[in-house]
Amino acid sequence: MLKGFRFSAVDSLIPVTLAFCAGIAWANFAAVPLTISGIVIILLAIRLLVLHHNSTITGLILLAFFFMVGGVHATLALRPAANKNDIAAQIKQRQKVSIIGVISRSPTIRPTNTSLLIAIEQIITPKRRLRVSGLVKLSMRGLPSANLTPGDHIIALAELAPVAGYDVPGAFDYRSYLAYQGIRVSGWLSSPLLIRKVIPIPPDTLAAKLKNIPEIIRQRLGRRLDQSVPAQSGIYKALLIGDRAGLSQDILETFKACGIVHLLAISGIHMGLLALVVTLCITWLLKRSQWALFNIPISKTAAVLSLPPLILYALIAGFHPPAVRALIMVAVFIGALLVNRQWSIMNNIAIAALVILAINPALLFTASFQLSFAAIISIAIFLPTLGKIITRTPTGKDKRPKAARRFINWCLFSLLISLAAMAGTAPILIYHFNRISLISPLTTLLIEPLLCLWALIWGLIASLFLAVPTLATPLFKIGALGITMAVKLASFFAAWPVSLWLPSPTWAQIFFWFLALILSSLYLRKRRNVFIVGILISLAIFFWPAPHAPGRQTLVDILNVGHGSASILQLPGRHTFIIDGGKRQAGQSTFNAGRNLIAPFLWHQHIKSIDAIIITHPHADHYNGLFFIMKRFQPKTLWINSEDYDERGFKDLLTLARRLHIHIKIAAEKDILYQDGPVKLTVIANLYADTARTKKLSRQERDSERNNQGLVLRLEAGQRSFLFTGDIERSAEQRLIAESQPGELRADVVKVPHHGSRTSSSPDFIGAVMPRYAIISAARNGRGIFPAPEV
Repeated sequence: MLKGFRFSAVDSLIPVTLAFCAGIAWANFAAVPLTISGIVIILLAIRLLVLHHNSTITGLILLAFFFMVGGVHATLALRPAANKNDIAAQIKQRQKVSIIGVISRSPTIRPTNTSLLIAIEQIITPKRRLRVSGLVKLSMRGLPSANLTPGDHIIALAELAPVAGYDVPGAFDYRSYLAYQGIRVSGWLSSPLLIRKVIPIPPDTLAAKLKNIPEIIRQRLGRRLDQSVPAQSGIYKALLIGDRAGLSQDILETFKACGIVHLLAISGIHMGLLALVVTLCITWLLKRSQWALFNIPISKTAAVLSLPPLILYALIAGFHPPAVRALIMVAVFIGALLVNRQWSIMNNIAIAALVILAINPALLFTASFQLSFAAIISIAIFLPTLGKIITRTPTGKDKRPKAARRFINWCLFSLLISLAAMAGTAPILIYHFNRISLISPLTTLLIEPLLCLWALIWGLIASLFLAVPTLATPLFKIGALGITMAVKLASFFAAWPVSLWLPSPTWAQIFFWFLALILSSLYLRKRRNVFIVGILISLAIFFWPAPHAPGRQTLVDILNVGHGSASILQLPGRHTFIIDGGKRQAGQSTFNAGRNLIAPFLWHQHIKSIDAIIITHPHADHYNGLFFIMKRFQPKTLWINSEDYDERGFKDLLTLARRLHIHIKIAAEKDILYQDGPVKLTVIANLYADTARTKKLSRQERDSERNNQGLVLRLEAGQRSFLFTGDIERSAEQRLIAESQPGELRADVVKVPHHGSRTSSSPDFIGAVMPRYAIISAARNGRGIFPAPEV
């Protein structure tokens, strides 16, 4: 029962914060939004709080009150009311328009493209000119004009469309990620020349100019880092200004393998360590003053004086959500110190969460928020036990010098703190990223000081002299030494086979993992053996494998990979087949269909291994995602139409298959690749043509001919049937019709040939298949018209 709900009581805000979070979650996931009904219940709760004095009833009403407040607050933030002047209400489909607006953030420059965030004011079409509001994310190839800075008014000719996502279960939800930032429309500039700076009439107010100062500082600081330490600028910009766009894939992979990628983002760790260093320095200075020692509380004064440097850091980072969240967390703990409540750690954590979610409820659903609070909560519940390591009295047998003992104890304490943080974040890391590094506590302990206590501090000092390059550049170079050493250490540890890829845990598994942690902390505090049973049971449930599909069920999933193809067959006996796996790559895009879409879906389905991969034909948009899949899921067999192709990517895939000891087989017509009772996967045809003839064709003709050389497959599952056609065109369709048995091509569901191209799906072929459903895998904005209107 809830008793004595007094805000002065230790941990009294924990249930209140949990109720507030529950209300936010309800608003996001429930079909019925909490608006008018929620406001009525809030008013009723306030009335009941005035009438009732029983502590239990008051506590329950208070929880209901904060649940409804969280729900209404999140409903208004996550489900904004319809507004005809909002850009999202005007742009319902892709269209080319002229836009007028203000650059809201410093440009995000990546190896493949540049992104701009525009606070839009007007859109202009051939028929009308509308005043609108809202945010638009614009992308372009190449670099924007050097004179474009945050706060500039611009006019641009762009193609706008509602933000699109892949909507693949388990994959990163890009649409929601942008919606939580208030971005529901994105656009494309075909050339940097199509955006120009304009002079606003009337001029911007002083308040508007001041608002853009943080972003202007970020932009100038990023440019200075590029000029001063070009080799380390990507990591330095991530540490200082929260811009990770310049990080190479190699660096990201190295830090992910070591379990320290969180060090490349502005977080509570950075802010907390900076606060600690500044506080210690100020404390040391104040203790040099006799007046200060006798007249002011040294520790509290030092904590308060550490706030300006922390605010400066958040300012340099552009006051973006991660920086603001970290600042609030540290500020809450400094406030607790001022009122002598620094040891009410869980209550302080609850206050910080409540304040952060009151500002932006959408943060509750972000991985960074969840990981930050999971880490600090886990540390808090184990801290009473771990603190004994520092304060323990040495035995008479310990002959080591006092300084050596303290150093060893602090190292052990730091390592155990990292282990506690890892224990708290492990299920969330696996849920969001399907990956965890076993050496993360060790690498964090070794590399964190190089980045946070060396590079970051020197970078902040250098930032103070940003207007004086002769001073800033040497300071940045001194800080970059820590980054260089950190990268070398990370590369050394990344070579160790300690990075695990795991299926997504269920919510039940996550619950029992945290239950095991809580029981473990209680056991360590009270030494009650009864907790051991609960710990073992909870851990057993967490590690018990979650089945993917029921043993006798057949599931067919055709994933949205844009212009490409990927189909997952879950067959009786827990067998899994993949038919194709790739998407068209735009330029030097680092997006990989296997790593970003197919693998997350498999892990979301709790699939750890696959039986076979089938490649219908060797076009990159059908296989370029399979490199990652073969490495992580170790299929037993790779079925192809032929090895006689000179395409480099396809040859590299076959080489990888041989290195992984995957059996490569060429599928023959009428081969049965799988059969279990009424469920059968059959090769209808292998349309591979004579290679001697294709070599005489032009490259374009050979590429087109390759479409007509693929595998055509049919899956029968009881009363249902599926036809997988690859990229066949009309000539191959006619050949199939002529050579197949009556009814052999019939299917309930057809994977439409060649992404819905006009060169395929002839009336005769559709008549022979007679499908009830037709599925087309095509990009929304790819080259050409896919699917063709006539198809």
